[in-house]
Amino acid sequence: MYSRFRHTICNHKLRKDLKSFGPQIMALLLVSGLTLTCLNTNARAQSPNDGNSKLVNDLLRLLEKSELATRDREYKPSGLDLPPAPQLNASRVNIHEVRQALNDFAKDSSALALSLNRVMYQVPGVREYIADVLKVRARASILSDRVNRSSDLNQIATEYGEIDQLWRVVSLQLENVRGLDRESQNLIARMNQADRKLGDLLQTGPQLKRTELLTQTSALSNALGILVEDIEIELSREPQKFELVRTGQEVEQRMIQVSNLIIDRQSYDAIKREYLAFRDSWNSFATRLRPYHNRIISRGIQRVVQQDRSIQELLWLPQDGANMQEIAHLTEALKRDVDEFYRRATLRLLISLPPANYIATSDEFYGTVENLIDTVNHN
Repeated sequence: MYSRFRHTICNHKLRKDLKSFGPQIMALLLVSGLTLTCLNTNARAQSPNDGNSKLVNDLLRLLEKSELATRDREYKPSGLDLPPAPQLNASRVNIHEVRQALNDFAKDSSALALSLNRVMYQVPGVREYIADVLKVRARASILSDRVNRSSDLNQIATEYGEIDQLWRVVSLQLENVRGLDRESQNLIARMNQADRKLGDLLQTGPQLKRTELLTQTSALSNALGILVEDIEIELSREPQKFELVRTGQEVEQRMIQVSNLIIDRQSYDAIKREYLAFRDSWNSFATRLRPYHNRIISRGIQRVVQQDRSIQELLWLPQDGANMQEIAHLTEALKRDVDEFYRRATLRLLISLPPANYIATSDEFYGTVENLIDTVNHN
């Protein structure tokens, strides 16, 4: 099957890696240093406001210097790696509003970094996103300083588009973290509001991370291709095999069309519309495959589902939440695995395992699995 992204994805990924290597390593080192220092601070029972706030501010200044040092000498590719050059109507841009909104965005990003630092041990899910928050803050601070000294709106809009690309993804990821404190939630909401205002002022609109999105759609297309091959082999004796293969190839073609829209730099709305059409066809196809209870096919479905979640994040779509069909399928698979274990595990084996109450425990476990299946089926 022909797809233009297969000819371009490797070059885009290589360029992206070369472009972001320095700041990524710096952010990783900063977060590692932050974690180690916080451990020492907790061991000495210091107040977080005494040491950690100063530490975060020092790390942020170091990251800003790193961004400034690498920004001018880095390779600046064209195409997917950078947002499109905005077509600004300068007469409609109020530079004072832009400066104020950028200052507010940068200020709130600093406060968010401090807030996440304070709660990262109570809410471990935030730890993996702190590096991206630090990058957003450093770039916003640099651009805020530049706007205060310059009125080159085209350059400002282009650089802001890069910040928007990064912030939209990390914002959605943070909003999906369970147990996030109220202060951090309020800061994220304020930054989202400032982000939308800046997009309107600079006439940029939402900026997709197209290279990363193209990488993920490529991986999803490959996962679908492997699934179709597995269907040909695993369901070779099924009368519906040829129809399932044909439907699977059609689903794969829909995802390839999404990739082609990304390469053609089509609008977010066009990409989202095609992606949602793919989701409809995929959900229908997966529903037809699950009743076969084939382990290899089930693994293929799970690969597609996991890859699909990454694309949802990059398109700023809310997670689907609980898919009852998928949960029912997984619980049935769990029941089959448990049954197989109980068929293979002999009574002598259970008796030989210390402590001696494993037999009673195994009976309780089997009852728990049955209760879970019953709950799912009657929800």
